[in-house]
Amino acid sequence: MKYTLYKSGVIFTIKMFIIQISDMKKKFPLKKIIILTIIAIVWYYGYSYFFPKSVKQEFVTLKAKVRKWDIEDSVQVIWTSQVVNQQKLVFSQNWSVANVYVEEWDPIKKWQLLAELDKTDVQNNIRQAEVSLSNAKIKLDQLVKPPEQKDVIKAQSDIDSTKFSLSSSNDSLQSLITDKENKLSNLQNQLDAKKTDLTNKRSDLAVAQNDLDTLIKQESLNVSNFWINSSNTFESAYTDAKQYIIDAQTMLTSADKIFWISWTYRNNIIDYDIYLSAKNSMHRWLTTKDWNDSTNLLAASTQKFNSIDPKNLTKVNLSDLLNSILKTFESLQTLGKDASNAAQASISSASLSQSQIDSFYNSMLQVWSQSKSNMDKIQSTLLEISTITPEDIKNSQSQSNVAQKRSSVNNQLLAITSAQNDLDSATKNLIFTRNDYDNKIKQQQDSIKNLENSLALSKANYEFLLRWPTKEEIALQKNSIASQELALMNSKSNLSKYELRAPFDWVVNQNDIKAWDNIISNQQQYIYIENPNLVQLNATIDQLDVVKVKIWETARIVFDSFPTKTLEWRVEEVNTSPTQTSWVTTYNVKITLDKWDLQIFSWMSATINIMVQSKKWVLTLPSSFIQKRRDKAFVIVEDSEKKTWTWTRTEVVIWISNLLNSEIVSWVNEGDTVLRFVTTSTWSSAPWTIIPVGWRWGGNTGGWGSWFRPGGWG
Repeated sequence: MKYTLYKSGVIFTIKMFIIQISDMKKKFPLKKIIILTIIAIVWYYGYSYFFPKSVKQEFVTLKAKVRKWDIEDSVQVIWTSQVVNQQKLVFSQNWSVANVYVEEWDPIKKWQLLAELDKTDVQNNIRQAEVSLSNAKIKLDQLVKPPEQKDVIKAQSDIDSTKFSLSSSNDSLQSLITDKENKLSNLQNQLDAKKTDLTNKRSDLAVAQNDLDTLIKQESLNVSNFWINSSNTFESAYTDAKQYIIDAQTMLTSADKIFWISWTYRNNIIDYDIYLSAKNSMHRWLTTKDWNDSTNLLAASTQKFNSIDPKNLTKVNLSDLLNSILKTFESLQTLGKDASNAAQASISSASLSQSQIDSFYNSMLQVWSQSKSNMDKIQSTLLEISTITPEDIKNSQSQSNVAQKRSSVNNQLLAITSAQNDLDSATKNLIFTRNDYDNKIKQQQDSIKNLENSLALSKANYEFLLRWPTKEEIALQKNSIASQELALMNSKSNLSKYELRAPFDWVVNQNDIKAWDNIISNQQQYIYIENPNLVQLNATIDQLDVVKVKIWETARIVFDSFPTKTLEWRVEEVNTSPTQTSWVTTYNVKITLDKWDLQIFSWMSATINIMVQSKKWVLTLPSSFIQKRRDKAFVIVEDSEKKTWTWTRTEVVIWISNLLNSEIVSWVNEGDTVLRFVTTSTWSSAPWTIIPVGWRWGGNTGGWGSWFRPGGWG
């Protein structure tokens, strides 16, 4: 039906195309392009709808046998060579160096022992393996030989001895249980007494704490009253000091007005200046000196007064201020004396009458008397302040009283702590004693159980002596001998890790290893062997593979110049310092080998396979036959009976795996057939094609050929 519709559409399109061709002569060229485009689109979608491509799938079954084979896992890198003249040898085992047999520049032979680690432990393991092997062989000999009469008698004696020991152990167990009950009862009584003592001490502490609280309140009240009294005294002294400064300034002003000491009152005495102290000018000079001294002392006192905070009056700053004012009045007293003498030494005249002289004298004499009076008051105030106990001392005295009472409380606390410690110690002693007895009882019970097991073993041994061994027992003992021989072989193979031997003949160039050195991983201690035949390969390995590579791992090397030659050597050095390039972290692995008679030069490339795991003669299977889902592996196993074409999907455990093969640890057997299904797909085109037959990809210009043709490409 679709084909008929499509054919009708094609005929209609052709007719329309012929009609349009006849009309194109009258139209512009753009319309031709549009019409041709529409025709091409119709043809394309029609062809795609009526003749789609179809896919044909076929299944191919591949088979593989599970077989025993050698398998290896390696890290493969490709790098270049470099000719060097020495090789570094290093221990692959961490231990202490026992002996070093070569020195620098000593000639050496291939496989010569250069140095060795302390082999005590590994030799002990070898001796232990030898002893175990010898014991296994002796036991096999005992199995196949008939028992001797003395062995039977000894076995019976062991049974009797074990029974006696078992009876004694049961008696000891009962004694331990009785001792435990008595000891724990005594310790419990001591614990109760200590609890009572602790309760009494806590009552004493409550009384002492109440006394302390009362004393603290009383001392706080005393300190408060003291502070109020001392504050009143200090404030009164501060107010008096202010008045003293005013009085002193007044005295200096009166002297200045009379004797014209400063420039302030010069015009007052200009008429009688020559008569003032004319009889003895020394008195006037002394007056001037005293006035200046008093002025300076008053300025210092005023400065101290201004520097004192009225809200922070103390014994120290007030005493300092009053002493300074006292010195000022001492100077003013001297000023009054010298000024009164200067007034008496004046000569009366028309400008300076005797009454004025007497007035000057009385004024200066009043300065002297007032200064003396103020000095007496200041000294009295200083005496009163000095008798006041400093606030810190008063606080200290109060705190001392409180401290004494608090010390009593602390003593009570210490007594309680001591009693609590005694109680804790007694509790721990009780627990320890209980646990100790429990452990002893447990040990005794274990000893009894061991004796019971020994008794059962002795009886079994006695019965064993009286019967012949079975074939299975003899076979098991032979297997034990084989296992011990394998353990001995492994111990001896480990011995080579404790030795450092020369890989070729030449000379020791440098030796970093000394006797009794401790060999540690990544420690730079080598024996350098000089050899002009050496080739060094520095391979770069990524961070996922470098953790698999160890020093002295076997490396197989194939140079591109010698593809049929495989050189086998060992990894000399693994550099743990990373290198980052374009966010990729890599590490350097160094392999040094003897090139023998090969013409190997620097920068020759080689493929390196570093063996990280290997096993001999194990079950293997091609890796492509193993399916992995998350962390599990599966294989498809064919029915072994082959009655019908059936198979089973079986989970397996794999160990060593590489690109070709994988080691199968369990769940399949040697000879099992494993299947792998491979899907192949083929595409078929429609029976018609709209592309000209003569046209091909690649630019064939052979022409368009026929127009529509059944069968696809011609």
